[in-house]
Amino acid sequence: MGRSYKTDAVVLRSIRFSEADRVLHLYTLERGRVNAIAKGVRSTAMPAFAQSAGGMLSDEQVDAIVTGIRSSWARPGVLDGAHPPAYLAQQKGDPARGKSAFGTYCASCHGAAGRGGPQSGSIVDGSYLALVSDQYLRTLTIVGRRELGAPDWRSDVPGRPMTDQEVSDVVAWLASQRPDVPGQPYPTAQPFAGGSE
Repeated sequence: MGRSYKTDAVVLRSIRFSEADRVLHLYTLERGRVNAIAKGVRSTAMPAFAQSAGGMLSDEQVDAIVTGIRSSWARPGVLDGAHPPAYLAQQKGDPARGKSAFGTYCASCHGAAGRGGPQSGSIVDGSYLALVSDQYLRTLTIVGRRELGAPDWRSDVPGRPMTDQEVSDVVAWLASQRPDVPGQPYPTAQPFAGGSE
């Protein structure tokens, strides 16, 4: 059995496991990445690495990886006391409110309708929206894309970070822009000409 630690943590998500149990995904300052590295992440390509979870690494080796990650990638004070929106939506978003929030936080780059603006391309392209999940859109809205100049949840409007509800609303509006048949310019099926089916 793996080691246990007692520390403060932020709940990233809570998944109902059975009638009375929940699986919690936590982030801690000291051990935030241990769970993912040691046990893997279910339904992703992240395998288990710790021997206690079927992997090949000892607890000491997992600790060495975590220490290396933290020393190379840690950015103390990056939140400056701010509280980011939850990883998973806490309540359902409203597309109408999302359109308004999009206009406030996103339109300066993506244009009022999301079809592109002076600094970035369309965020409502049907083919793009067909390829990304609502969770990806939420994550993108929260963390931004620094390499592309896209701000995070608190950087677009100075002194006014997006609330958790505004993030959910923007995602709901974006999701409402997905076409029924993405990537197809034809509203109905075209018959096959020149042959039998």
